[in-house]
Amino acid sequence: MMYETLPAWVSMMFWLFFLLTLASGILSVIRRKLVILSLLTIGLSLIVPLTLFINSVGRNDGMNEWEFLIAQVSQGSTWAVFVVGGTILLLIWWPVFILRIKPIRQNNIDQ
Repeated sequence: MMYETLPAWVSMMFWLFFLLTLASGILSVIRRKLVILSLLTIGLSLIVPLTLFINSVGRNDGMNEWEFLIAQVSQGSTWAVFVVGGTILLLIWWPVFILRIKPIRQNNIDQ
């Protein structure tokens, strides 16, 4: 049984996003900045891709991962809504993280 799949570069970007997000969350916890949000980020960056992977294994023939996720969201599947919501939260994490780290670097330069 052959399934359609997304191009390799899309998968690499997907996994790189979650890996970098996990690393930034860990870094933020180590620096004791935004600890609660960082712990949420760490948890989501582990659970969201795992949930997507587990639920995408049983997708129909002729659908890639993206098409399957969109179809499941439109049907109101709980796991799909969780994955989309979690990914949106992780996307919001990046501006918060970058804006929080940026003043730290400026303070170090001034000293």
